[in-house]
Amino acid sequence: MDLSQLPGPFVENVSYIPQDENFYGSGSNESTIHLNPWSGKSGLSLSTGSYGHSSIHGTLNLHKNQWIGNFLIGKRHDDGNYPFKWRNESFKRENNYFDQKFISAQFNTVIQKRAFLRFLYLLSNQSRGIAGQSWNPSKNANRDDKLQIIGVKFGWTNKKGHGYIQTMYRYSWEHYKNPMIAVNSFHRLSTWQFILNQEKKINEKIGVNLLFETKKDGLKSKDTNNHYRISYSTAITVPYFLSKTFKFQPAYCYDISPNLYYEHSYVLKLLTSLNFLFIKSLTIHQGRYFRYPTFNDLYWIPGGNPNLKPEHTDNVSLDINCHLIQDSDLEILLFYKSSDDLIQWTPISSYWQPKNIQHAVRKGYKIIYRWNSQNIPLEAFVHYSSNRTKDLSQGNCYGKPLRYAPEQTAAVGINWQPEPLSFHLQIHHTSERISMYSWPEDVILSEATLIFTSCAYTWKRPSGDIIIVFAMDNLTDKRYETIKGYPEPGRTFRMTISYQH
Repeated sequence: MDLSQLPGPFVENVSYIPQDENFYGSGSNESTIHLNPWSGKSGLSLSTGSYGHSSIHGTLNLHKNQWIGNFLIGKRHDDGNYPFKWRNESFKRENNYFDQKFISAQFNTVIQKRAFLRFLYLLSNQSRGIAGQSWNPSKNANRDDKLQIIGVKFGWTNKKGHGYIQTMYRYSWEHYKNPMIAVNSFHRLSTWQFILNQEKKINEKIGVNLLFETKKDGLKSKDTNNHYRISYSTAITVPYFLSKTFKFQPAYCYDISPNLYYEHSYVLKLLTSLNFLFIKSLTIHQGRYFRYPTFNDLYWIPGGNPNLKPEHTDNVSLDINCHLIQDSDLEILLFYKSSDDLIQWTPISSYWQPKNIQHAVRKGYKIIYRWNSQNIPLEAFVHYSSNRTKDLSQGNCYGKPLRYAPEQTAAVGINWQPEPLSFHLQIHHTSERISMYSWPEDVILSEATLIFTSCAYTWKRPSGDIIIVFAMDNLTDKRYETIKGYPEPGRTFRMTISYQH
């Protein structure tokens, strides 16, 4: 889905799992992103900032007996126009506005202490300008879209384990207009999903986790035929404790979509809890995954490629967690991925199109160091990643790095919270990347180092907390691009005032 359709206040936190032993259908097994909806206090938040930014949203939390209700409503506006340079000349990036209105509700209740029921609803409307590329601006292109999500979850627990039944319906309506290339497209996307999950502890050494999912996706479009896809997934995970310090956890999944695919996926995982020298734990992971092309991959106008093949990836990784000094831990992850028919979107003239890369290899390592002081309100982290990629398809690109894949990324972050103040600083670095293969030299996106900082003050009152936040993105006003031809904004200021009760 298009994540820009999700309002910022709707998402409370995001977690990333590089190798998830759970199965959630096509494309999710290589890594998983969990988006958790907002929860908690009633309040009001106002924000203003650079490039015509303004937003307001309110939350309301209600309790009655065993029921908890949460309500969210708000809107956001960005003019989004900012200066940039191209070929040593100054321009203004125009037609980059973004308007969003949203409303959401959640209801939760506990049933007889061993079961719960949860309901979620979201409706968001977006209107935005499509600025185009630096050398090919589109001052009249725009897009209107609407997203609606309805979800119900019933969960239970007992002495032997826990489980849940979940159903969700997602509807997206999109209208894209670009007079320059004579495009006036209407798309209606819908997804209905049903999940049954049961985790059970058989005895002290072995357990089982069963998951069944069925999903129906539909596409109705002005520019292409109507398309429907029904898929079924059945997965089983069996954690087995070989001893107090060793756990073996195999998982298997069988995915079916009639007349499209019949796929087998698996994960083999060995986890150890050690107290050997400075090593706390060690995890060995090996798995095979697949991803079937999405409706956007196949049918997007312009650019969809109905001839795409599903991609398959073999992955091996080693994750080591270490304890070096007090209040800190060090994590080292080594990985190797080999993919056939890897799907990647690449620029074609004035639009993008996905293509299969016949064979590609990705390998490298990540180092994450975290420190959290127990004596002073200070915490910090350091992250470094080395990612070596190769396109091993036959042709002129053989042996070259994949497009838009940086060899190095790094980040440093510091949080200092001497109440009632809070200070936050992060530095992110991304090395140069190939944006287009060319001759005699490839087109390169320059490296970029960005600094983000914020300062907050919390005024605690019996009637509620007032929080004032000043934030600054791209502190050094770095001119950079994440995608060739799409310049990012320079230094950005933002002030937010919130009341929570």
